[in-house]
Amino acid sequence: MIKAYKSGFIKLNDESAKRKGNYLVIEMTVKSLSFIHLIIISQDGLVFAEAIDSMTEITGYHRYKTKSQAYIGAGELIGLDTKDKNGMIEGLTIQLGFNYHLTAQAFGEGLLKLSGQR
Repeated sequence: MIKAYKSGFIKLNDESAKRKGNYLVIEMTVKSLSFIHLIIISQDGLVFAEAIDSMTEITGYHRYKTKSQAYIGAGELIGLDTKDKNGMIEGLTIQLGFNYHLTAQAFGEGLLKLSGQR
């Protein structure tokens, strides 16, 4: 299952300051696996891609714990539609106003990075 969100900020490893901006947060869950693949993309490209051990959900905020024991938070979350007739990435870029080519490239880079993680 794939869920996507627009995020207004992220925090890496419990930073004191939020990284404000527009982010695309993509959570990919495979039922047979015990973790989530997380990809975070900004308008400029890939920000983060890693396997997640656990996730805490609070309304409008998700906090993820990675396999390497790092933490990342994403806030001001708004759910996005992942079922577009033209394709998931194209639909997400239209919803966010992102550049399609940069987003598709960042998504591909994230998948490549995740392909070696279990």
